[in-house]
Amino acid sequence: MVAMTTFRHLILILFFVSLAVLEVLHGVYRLNSLRRGQRDKLVEEVTREHADLARRLRSLLTREREHAVFLARSPLVRDLLARPESKVQTYQELSSHLAAYLISFRGADRIQVVEASGTERFRCERIGQGVGVLPEEFLEKAPLGELAAEARAQRGGEVSISTLMVDQHRVEVSEADRQVLHYTTGIQESGKFLGALVLTVYAAPLLNEVRRFAPVAGVSAFLVDGDGSYLASADRSRERGGAAASHLARDYPEAAERILASANEDDGLFLLLDDSLFLSAPVIESPRWRLAARVPPEAFQAIAQPLSSEYLWVIGSMVAITAVLILAGVFFFRMSVRELRLREQARQKEMERQLQISERLGSLGLLTAGVAHEINNPLEGIGNYLALLERDRLTPEKRKRYLEHVQYGLNRIRDIVRDLLTFARPGASEGRADLALVVQRALKMVAYAKEFKEVQ
Repeated sequence: MVAMTTFRHLILILFFVSLAVLEVLHGVYRLNSLRRGQRDKLVEEVTREHADLARRLRSLLTREREHAVFLARSPLVRDLLARPESKVQTYQELSSHLAAYLISFRGADRIQVVEASGTERFRCERIGQGVGVLPEEFLEKAPLGELAAEARAQRGGEVSISTLMVDQHRVEVSEADRQVLHYTTGIQESGKFLGALVLTVYAAPLLNEVRRFAPVAGVSAFLVDGDGSYLASADRSRERGGAAASHLARDYPEAAERILASANEDDGLFLLLDDSLFLSAPVIESPRWRLAARVPPEAFQAIAQPLSSEYLWVIGSMVAITAVLILAGVFFFRMSVRELRLREQARQKEMERQLQISERLGSLGLLTAGVAHEINNPLEGIGNYLALLERDRLTPEKRKRYLEHVQYGLNRIRDIVRDLLTFARPGASEGRADLALVVQRALKMVAYAKEFKEVQ
């Protein structure tokens, strides 16, 4: 019974311990779920913003490409190259047309028309705060053969985009924003190559989109070319030509290998290296530009700050519930131990009581012979006196004396039986007792045994 009770208590204690462990695991799971949720939310937000930025960059490049195609299809540009006899009127009309375009589109810096031989035929550009057309005597005399050759190789409507270049002549523009892009498209008439139109556009609006990219604190983007040089970065000193110009492969070797190798892919790249998340998406194929973004470990750690109150609530509730469960387990454990002790004490008391009873019964067995001897003596006397009472001629005095002896014997037997019952079932009572008489009676009861004969 005790073993079964102990087993039940042990099961109960294990149950409370299991509840406490489950609560701790549940709290850890909730904390990890919060972190994972915020991490996934951060990744989703950065991925969305990165994809939007890549689309905006492609849209800017596409818009300027379409402007170059639109300008190259102008009849005035074609007439300027194909009909020299009307060049004065055409030159004036073209000047007005292209000057109006430059005034309307602030991102454009210069428009050039180049003949098939590579000689510059026309230029309209920004001068100071205005727009002007350069006289022929100020045009470039050296042939721009590379531009013409590049345009000649194009099919109709195609536009080539140059690498990022620095225009040293634009003194009215801050030195940090003098990067430009050249959009070159060929001009044809009846299948004959007449020349090319070159639209020069400021690159600062496009690059600033990359530099300002910061959807989350610590996240940055960078625009790289085919060899991994930084064209745009949040830290402008790291850009190509900057004071601390760097390289993607130098800063992030493993990521650079994957990013540059996938530069011609149509889809983006999602890469996790050294606890940092790298995103990459193509911007343009020629020249090969790719927009990359990095989410450092610090950004993932920073998202935990707004969750401090939730963390405290989860941890606090977890600690409180766990403490209650542990206290409950300790309480039931102590109750179990106490019950076991009480049961053990009760069992020991019962064993002591049984032992005492056994000792008394053993003592009674030891005294049986003496008791039988004590009872036999009065019984023999009673028998003798009863036999004398059966005689016919007895005087009243003898009959009375014999009856008194019989009564004495009966009282003697009664006293012996009473003493035996008192010894077998001792009890507590109030009153007075003669200890000398008690000792005398005890000695009489055990006087038959040899070991007690000498007791006084």
